[in-house]
Amino acid sequence: MRNSKSFKSKTYFSFGIIIFLSVTLLITVLQLFSVLDGYGSYVERVDTLKNHVHRVKDNENKMFLFDKKNSTFIEEGKSKYVSKIEEYQIKMTDEIIELLDHPSTEDYGIENRFTELNDHFQTYTSNIEDVKDKMRKQGFGNVGVSGELDQIIEELKAKVKMYNSPYEITIVEMSDAMYNFNLKETKEASAEILNTLNGLIEAEKGEGDSAGLVAPFERVLEKFTEYSTLSSEIGYTGSTGIREKLISNADKIITSCEDLETIVREKVESEKNFLYF
Repeated sequence: MRNSKSFKSKTYFSFGIIIFLSVTLLITVLQLFSVLDGYGSYVERVDTLKNHVHRVKDNENKMFLFDKKNSTFIEEGKSKYVSKIEEYQIKMTDEIIELLDHPSTEDYGIENRFTELNDHFQTYTSNIEDVKDKMRKQGFGNVGVSGELDQIIEELKAKVKMYNSPYEITIVEMSDAMYNFNLKETKEASAEILNTLNGLIEAEKGEGDSAGLVAPFERVLEKFTEYSTLSSEIGYTGSTGIREKLISNADKIITSCEDLETIVREKVESEKNFLYF
């Protein structure tokens, strides 16, 4: 009888140990999966940063392409592309800040990498705001500097026609050249117009300014110079000015994201191998 009780006791004890070990193993496995999920989530969040940059860049290009002639953008600074840029700017900034505070960031020793990425992105954001302001100031049609320039040229045309001036054809050609400048926006096209205007002013001064055209010509020169300067500051065809800075900023951001991706994936793989073994 005593042996039977002893056997039962041992059986219960063994069964209890098995249950304990099973529960411990289950908890360990669940914790392992939880850790691995955490690693996977961290990698995905780092990957998402690069996607946000590409979304901002895509909408920036569309803003340059379509919003230059968008009256709502020129007058109010709003468009669907601007809204998308702002949306992804917020997502990008929030994600960087959250990842900076993430425990894994400190564990991996990559705080400086995120700080550098944030600096590049804030510079990019600042340049976006700057270029938007200059695009709106430059204007289109009868708004902004474009509108002021058109008005001055129309007044000049009327004055030239009133005095039956020999410059009438020249003014029309110059007006066409300015229209073409809007399409080309090159340094050479700007220089050609500026040279034509300076030539007209000098010629009229040489004639004693009998028709009183020097002042109107100078107003056109002043306003076109302002318009052309804004084009130059914004950037001719993306190869100069702020547009060049934006391209450079975006390249630095994407490179930073790719470097972070590589580092994080290597760190995570190392952590996974450690956990498996």
